[in-house]
Amino acid sequence: MSNRLHANDIFAAQWAMHMSVQKANLAGVKAVLFDLHNTISMHTADLPTLFRKCASDVGIDISGASDEEIKASFWRVDKWIKEFQVRTGVDIHWGSEPEDWVEADRILLTELGCHDLKDEEIIWFERRWKAVVNSHETEVLHEEASDTLEELHSRGYQIGICTRRTDSPRHLLKDWRIAHLISTVHWSGVVGYAKPSPYTLLAAAGDLGLNPRHCVFVGNYVDADVDAALRAEMIPVLLTWANPEEKQRAPPEAIILGTPAEVLHLLP
Repeated sequence: MSNRLHANDIFAAQWAMHMSVQKANLAGVKAVLFDLHNTISMHTADLPTLFRKCASDVGIDISGASDEEIKASFWRVDKWIKEFQVRTGVDIHWGSEPEDWVEADRILLTELGCHDLKDEEIIWFERRWKAVVNSHETEVLHEEASDTLEELHSRGYQIGICTRRTDSPRHLLKDWRIAHLISTVHWSGVVGYAKPSPYTLLAAAGDLGLNPRHCVFVGNYVDADVDAALRAEMIPVLLTWANPEEKQRAPPEAIILGTPAEVLHLLP
């Protein structure tokens, strides 16, 4: 029993020291950078549902593919895309044009039973996919996000967006009526630039003229967002409302919160 109590005392002391260091770090924070999807925004439908809809809209039938099959095909094609990006040396915003996706989409749709599609058919599908997934009707703000950003802005914090995607989110920020609160926006879906690389986070800090240690980065995935924040030497905050399982994977350096509004309790 005494050994257990002693171990608990050591843990309590270490935790108290960790929290005191975090509070000292937070006292110097001047900017809060946010991820988007499942951090301050969410999709109104899951990936397989959206994918089937877009395919159907352009006359491609994948109704026979299960959710699991679609997800597995996406995972395999994502691995191929990353290898392709490095091998061909694409730029930071590769993927913004429908034509960029012809080869990857062909692999994906062929796996799901759609053979011998013409390039024009694939490009038509990709245009529809982009129109749907990049719409403010498909990706919506978390109910607490707008008020949280407004309050942080009123407290004097600079706010930025650093997100892992291939299309600019600027139109979404305007549609959500939060663009006036955002001082910097960086995005990439290209391996080496995209999170967990710290590239977009450091670029945002550079835009703001801040030492990265004066920035908090808020995200929802440990292996993307928390890792990127630590590599950038920013303070990592993990929101778990969308992915509660990530809490179990978080390193001691991460500050774990539930929803966007809880960030307001963290920062004065």
